[in-house]
Amino acid sequence: MYGYKSFIDRRFGRLVVKREASEKVVVAYDDGTISEKTERACYCHCDCDKDEVLRKEHRVLRSNLAAVMPNTTSCGCYAKERRRKRMSKHGDPDATNIKVRTLRKSGFSCRQIGTKVGLSGQRVHQILTEKRC
Repeated sequence: MYGYKSFIDRRFGRLVVKREASEKVVVAYDDGTISEKTERACYCHCDCDKDEVLRKEHRVLRSNLAAVMPNTTSCGCYAKERRRKRMSKHGDPDATNIKVRTLRKSGFSCRQIGTKVGLSGQRVHQILTEKRC
């Protein structure tokens, strides 16, 4: 790590860097050539992982964190939150239920709907099978 400032314990959005590593990566190009390069990676913890014991390490390229406008600021939880908020009208769960039912009528599977709405496939199935008055 000679010549680099350490990112350990620095915060980037919701990510906190816990360790850094240099890793050799084999790259195959479209023209058939193969080369080996060294990639600098950071292993981070995200704020969404509340349980310290079960906390996962997320691998992020150092270049994605070091950019002027970082490409990576969370493990993906922020995008899920934004999608969930966008898919529900003013946070109204009934609007989410309506969107789930509309997507199902369009032919999407429970898993696909869950990805779009930000719910688990099981929750989508539960919404679709519950009796309505």
